[in-house]
Amino acid sequence: MGPARGRILLVRDPMMPLLLLLLACHAAAPEPPPPEPVAPKSPPIAAPEWPQPGAPFDHPVIESPPGFEKQSVFVIAGHGNGSKTGNLGAWCTWESDFALETADQLSDLLDATGHFDVVRARSGKQRPSYGSRIRHLERSGATAMIELHSDARANHMMPNGAAANGEVCWRDDGEPGFTILVNDRTNAPDKADRLALARAIAESMTAAGFLPWVGDNYGELYERDEVDGVWRDRRGLYMLRHPLVPAVIIETHNAKDGLETRRWEEPGTHDAFGRAMLAALFRWYDER
Repeated sequence: MGPARGRILLVRDPMMPLLLLLLACHAAAPEPPPPEPVAPKSPPIAAPEWPQPGAPFDHPVIESPPGFEKQSVFVIAGHGNGSKTGNLGAWCTWESDFALETADQLSDLLDATGHFDVVRARSGKQRPSYGSRIRHLERSGATAMIELHSDARANHMMPNGAAANGEVCWRDDGEPGFTILVNDRTNAPDKADRLALARAIAESMTAAGFLPWVGDNYGELYERDEVDGVWRDRRGLYMLRHPLVPAVIIETHNAKDGLETRRWEEPGTHDAFGRAMLAALFRWYDER
């Protein structure tokens, strides 16, 4: 009988299941899915720099040196003698008013530590002359003098409003920063102490986050020191020549700079300044 046409013969092989299993085990592994796309990391946002709003201050814990003895410091609010009011700032604040507020806050902080006895040269509505301030200093027994001011530096000022008395308030945001003025040409034996005090304050303020001014429009009035922010008096300022103890004038900021003046309206700025002064005085007295 011949082979049947149109039929498919199925042959059962007992080894077939094993063969299929071996083929499955040797089959190529499926390709892994592509990795999820990773979003690029954004660069860290830099903190704003002084005097921009939000520029941070450093607030270290400040401790007195071991065995630190209580010291007497003479603090002067600049101007306010007779009719002298100082500069008129970008936001129409008189320098004499700013200096008095700042001197009071600094004096309160130093007094509160218990390590300093602060003698205030001007308070309330007092308007003592420069000569009477020097005599007060000599009677006080203070061993250092600190006078507070704001500066008025500008290259391209523009009007920023009007004061109550009708005077125009001018503004230039191009010259921010503090300066420490010191007379190092005195014949006093403590000339080195004077310069050391100025440098200690400048370095402490810089470390706290304030900006030392290093510009050039002081001309021949002051000579720039090797420490940024310190300027040596070449005009012979009365309140730097006459004290018989180390004396400095601190120009806390440029009152014509609108941004910097706003920062000095913040309580946090005064607190940072007070801490910087405390650290500088501890260091200076300890190293004498």
